[in-house]
Amino acid sequence: MTTHELARQLLSRPDADANEQATKRLLDPSKGQPSACWCGCGQQTKSRFVPGHDSRFHGHAKRAARGEEALPEAFVHAEAEADYRKWHDTEKPLHEAREAEKTKKKADREAAKAAREAA
Repeated sequence: MTTHELARQLLSRPDADANEQATKRLLDPSKGQPSACWCGCGQQTKSRFVPGHDSRFHGHAKRAARGEEALPEAFVHAEAEADYRKWHDTEKPLHEAREAEKTKKKADREAAKAAREAA
């Protein structure tokens, strides 16, 4: 008996929960089929990313949130765009808070320097 046959048999039970993540993965026909890497490199993978490309993808999202790189115009998959936006939107307020702290420290240093020179 294959895992798909077993999953279907288990789902046919009246107490089965078809919303379970493991059950969804078992019944997903695209699982194990090569698809394009989410980073847009064009390589094929059986998961979301080719090994190491998730770090590059998420790093790009963080750099884009900081204004160091441009946002991509297109994504390989709608889920890839959602993942990218999640990392981008998480980094943006953190970056803004760091920048505000830097500005405050710089202003404090300049004020201290002006006070020393005045004394």
